[in-house]
Amino acid sequence: ARKGAFKVVNTRSKKFFLDAQGVTDGRYHSIVAVDTSGAVLGTVDLVVAEASPRVSTKNVFVRPSHRRRGVAAAMMREAEAEVKRLGRKVIELEVDTGNEGAYRLYQRLGFRSCGFGSTLCMVSFDHAPSTA
Repeated sequence: ARKGAFKVVNTRSKKFFLDAQGVTDGRYHSIVAVDTSGAVLGTVDLVVAEASPRVSTKNVFVRPSHRRRGVAAAMMREAEAEVKRLGRKVIELEVDTGNEGAYRLYQRLGFRSCGFGSTLCMVSFDHAPSTA
């Protein structure tokens, strides 16, 4: 395998980090990036609340050694695809505006401010760009 190769896996219902935070409502999906040996390079947890048209992302994480290599973008594209499969129109995440690299990444992926502090949203996937 080429150096830096990875794949993104959608676990659909397993959650990695949400258990530790005591999140108990809604359905969960974890998007996981793994290298060719199966080592986890990054994760994105999705919270799908039954009564909301929104899907929230939680715990977007990429190992420091693999940042700026497309891992986060690939996981977020899979998260977007999962939200579409679920028939939802909005995916939201909260990012510290001081985290300039992450903020720029999410903007390149089509996220815009929702008007709720540091929360960014991607609304109506049919009209939002999805390129990184």
